[in-house]
Order: sequence, then structure tokens, then C-alpha cells
Amino acid sequence: MAVSSPSRSRRFHVQRQHVALALSATALFIAVGGPAYAANAAKAISGTTIKAKSITSKQLADRSVTFVKLSAAARSALHGKAGPTGATGAGGAAGG
Repeated sequence: MAVSSPSRSRRFHVQRQHVALALSATALFIAVGGPAYAANAAKAISGTTIKAKSITSKQLADRSVTFVKLSAAARSALHGKAGPTGATGAGGAAGG
């Protein structure tokens, strides 16, 4: 009985197909699910979940925080009091 029967060979072939299908389905699930997971993870971090003063300027990218992105309270805190009036400049030439 050295020769295998056709039914045994067919069963092995079908079993290999099931393994290949399972592996390809798993790879597809990981490939499609990865970006979706990353998108949700980015939303999980918000201003309410970060402790106050836990992020320093070293951790921010250059030009990532602009004046428009700041709250109204932060914008007004950036404006200092007006300084004294400067001296009047020299008069210009008359137009003509």
C-alpha cells in the first residue's frame, strides 16, 4: 500500500486550501484594520485627556500651533499693555 488513494490526496489538497484561505483572510483583516485602528487611536488623545502643563514647547513641531488655533483667552494673554507714545518723526517733503 505504498500508493495513496485518490480520496486521501484530495483531502490533503482541500486542507491546504483551507489553510491558505485562513492566512489570506487574516492578512487582509490586518491590512484593512490597521489604518482604522490608527485613526481611532489618534482621536483617543484630546485636550481633555492631557494633564495641564504636561506638554512643553520641545514636544511641539515648529509652526504647529498658530495664532488662529489658540483660544480667545490665550490670544488676549499674548497682547501686552500699550507702551508710551513715541516721538514725532520728521516731516516729509511736500507732494507735487
